[in-house]
Formats: sequence, structure tokens, C-alpha cells
Amino acid sequence: MLREHPKKRSLDTVVELFIADCRSRQLSARTIEHYEWSVRAFRASLGTDPASQVLADVTADAARRWAAGLAGTRTPTSVRSAMRGLKVLAAWAVREGMLADDPLAPVRLPRAPSPLILPLSGAQVAAIMEVGPPVLTVAVALCADTGLRASELCGLQVGDVRDGFLRVRLAKGRRERLVPYGAQAAVELTRYVNHERPVPVGRADEPLLLQPNGAPLTAHRFGELMRTAGKRAGIRGVRRSPHTLRHTFALEFLRNGGGELALQKALGHRSLDMVRVYADLTEIDLLEAHGGASPLDRWRREGTVGRHRRGGRPRSASSSSSRSSGESRSWWA
Repeated sequence: MLREHPKKRSLDTVVELFIADCRSRQLSARTIEHYEWSVRAFRASLGTDPASQVLADVTADAARRWAAGLAGTRTPTSVRSAMRGLKVLAAWAVREGMLADDPLAPVRLPRAPSPLILPLSGAQVAAIMEVGPPVLTVAVALCADTGLRASELCGLQVGDVRDGFLRVRLAKGRRERLVPYGAQAAVELTRYVNHERPVPVGRADEPLLLQPNGAPLTAHRFGELMRTAGKRAGIRGVRRSPHTLRHTFALEFLRNGGGELALQKALGHRSLDMVRVYADLTEIDLLEAHGGASPLDRWRREGTVGRHRRGGRPRSASSSSSRSSGESRSWWA
């Protein structure tokens, strides 16, 4: 009996093995769900009976056509993410010996814009805390002061609260970490636990944050509460979401003198790449810095720029005094 050629293997079987491998490596449920969606969307684009699809159908041309079709209904970031998921499957098939070469290696990921991260102001954060229910108040306080992801915050248990630290167990990539929180966040947390939590604390393994009905706060519900409270507070021009609180924390942390390495540890990033994005894209900080460092404004304050009148003749730059004489060299001398 002839052995089946690897490329003729059922694509459905390959996908099942791929997902099983992802689960065995304990990838996050969200990551696995994304991979499954990417592969399903690609297979639907082939226009053939799923039962007849084989691994050989995963080609560079098919992937490019699929991405082009997605571009009509999805954002560039979503298309890029979907293509990345399909490329992970192809690379895995090579490692498993199902393919000799990666058919998607020459396929470049679509470009996606880098949107400007607009943070919430302190007044906006306070407004959301004032109009929402107690669980939203403490959730906003903790996220704004620690930079936790919504899923990380909602995964906290009572026993995860330490003296000045939160033990984050359900972190991205399953990398546990300790995240510090400040005095004001401690005040909000103590008030919630002692006076506003709908069910008194009983065990260390209980969810820390509960909705008014006693059910654990979920990331989805947290987002809904944020949007509702933000609308009631009249906040516009910035995304009213838990992840905006994470951005806000990162930007404010750097503005207040926190170092990039410390921010990386607090946010749980493996590298400084994302941290440097926060450091680079603060056009608000650039405006403030320019206000104090503007060359033209400084020269005007020194009386260098703006002395001459229209039609006047500025002196030659060669007539300026030297720096060694103790006088500042004038750009408009």
C-alpha cells in the first residue's frame, strides 16, 4: 500500500492536530480561538468542499487572494492578524514534517497603521469612577494605577492581594508577575472589599471583584460598564475602554519619571519594543516639550528675533561675537 503524500493529507485533520498541539503547549484560549478563526476563514475562501481540501491547498497565491478579500470587510490590523495566524499553521506543518518547505514563507504580512494612543486625562478617569457602580470604581482605579489588562484584573482572586502588590496569575503567555499599586488605589480597594463588595470575603480563592448581583466581574462586562460610564460622564474623543486605562497608565508612568524597564515589568511585556512605542508617540508631551525648547521662542525671549522691523536689514551673521567672548551666538545677529 502506497503511503499518502504529506501534501495530500486532509486539511481538516491537519488543523485538528495543529489545534491539539496548541492546547498541549497551553497557549491561551484567546490565541487558540484566533488561530481557529483564521484557518476557518481561509478555508471558506477556497470555495471548495471542506471534505476535499488538502494541505496542498495552502499556497501563497491562495493566501494573498484571501487577504485581499478580507481587506474589503476588515481593518488592516485584523487582516494582518488573520494572515499571521495562517502563517503559524504553515510553519508548524513544516516543523512536524508534513511539508518540506513553508509555502507561505514568501508571503509578507499586510501593512497595518500604528494608531496614535490617546490616553484618558486624570479628570476623565475621576469622572468615570464617580458615575459607575462601586465595582467599576475600584476596577478603574486599579487598572489606571497598575496597567493591568482587563482579563488580568478580572482574574484576580482575594488571595492575590498582597501588601502593596497584586499577584497576576492569568497573565498573557501564562507568565505570573507581581504588580505594585499605590496608596490611593489601596484606599479604593479597601473601601470596596470592606463596605461595597456585594458578598463578604470568605475564601482566598474567591474572585476579588464581583458585580452587584454577586457574579464575578468579566472583561466583557468591565468594558460595557466603562463605555456606559464614559458616555454618562460626557467623555468624547478618546476610546472609553479598559485597554485605554492600560495606555493611560503607561504614558503617565513614563511622564512621572518611571523608567522603561520598570514599565516593561509592570505591563508584563517580554521586550521593550511596546514600551518604546509609548515613549515615542506622545505628541502631547512633544507639544509641552516644544513649549520650553522652541528655538524661535527662546531667541525671541533673548531679544534676538523680532527686533528688526519690516524692511529693516538684519546684520550679517558673520558679525556675531564669538562664543569664547562669553556672549551667546545669535542666530539672527
